[in-house]
Amino acid sequence: MIALATVAALGALTPTAADARGGFGGGFRGGGFGGGFRGGGFHGGGFRGGGFHRGFGGRGIGLGIGLGLLGAGAYYGAYGYPAYYGYDDGYYGCGYYGSALADNFVGLASVIDGDTLEIHGTRIRLWGVDAPESSQLCRGDDSSQYRCGAEAANDLDAFIARRPVNCVPLSLDPYGRTVATCSVGGADLGEWLVRNGLALDWPQYSKGRYDDAQRDAERAGRGIWKGSYVEPWLYRACIRASGKPSACSDDANAHP
Repeated sequence: MIALATVAALGALTPTAADARGGFGGGFRGGGFGGGFRGGGFHGGGFRGGGFHRGFGGRGIGLGIGLGLLGAGAYYGAYGYPAYYGYDDGYYGCGYYGSALADNFVGLASVIDGDTLEIHGTRIRLWGVDAPESSQLCRGDDSSQYRCGAEAANDLDAFIARRPVNCVPLSLDPYGRTVATCSVGGADLGEWLVRNGLALDWPQYSKGRYDDAQRDAERAGRGIWKGSYVEPWLYRACIRASGKPSACSDDANAHP
């Protein structure tokens, strides 16, 4: 609303050629509008990259600020989520990440593992959930170990069944993967995985978005809830500490 009000007020301005070079050139080329989408909005351009600073420098104050705010507003309007990046499986923390994001991905997906897809050569990490790792084992209702990570990937592939997958990018992680919410036929893949006991809600990032689905899976004893498991993020920590997959699958502290 601020951006629209600011732009509306531009009708009262009559910029000179110098204004256009400084305010418009700085606001658009320097980052105000383009940076809002490509450079990261607030951090990459909307304010620091040009709209605000160059708008003042070129005397096109109203136009520069207007385009700067519009760029930042467009970024938040388009993505609306903070970026999550870096932590052990690609997430790290919370902040507004300034890397470029692609438009929505739509296409046939290859399943890499229980929470990672590839569409048109782009690796996509499903947002807000964590599935067992490919090497991870869980115990079923008879207490025998089975490859729960492989089961999650196989079941996800069977559910997608070569239907088009629609992914909405939210951020990029340091490994170049796109963190996104993805759906097939209107069904959120993250929620589907959690509801079927093939992945866990990751509240550190999801803020409990899939908590209801997880409670439903636990009550029904689906997937990993039919026996015992180690949380994937703890399993990875055990492996990084030189633990063996079979031991870490039963005890996250089973490392030297």
